[in-house]
Amino acid sequence: MIKVRTHRTIPELAQIKQVSLTKKTDGWLINLSLEDKSIPELKTDNIQPTWENSIGLDAVLDKDIYLATS
Repeated sequence: MIKVRTHRTIPELAQIKQVSLTKKTDGWLINLSLEDKSIPELKTDNIQPTWENSIGLDAVLDKDIYLATS
């Protein structure tokens, strides 16, 4: 048994599909990948990208290395 502090509850119908454990300098990090069959699958076949349905992304990758994309 491992004691875990969560920031969000695991949905009742979800199944854990993958677990990733990472040791950081300030402790351990656990990442759970879940599958919940009660959530409908997103169909993207007929979506055409437009300014209204697109988003931009800005991220700090490492120290002074940034990524800005849209």
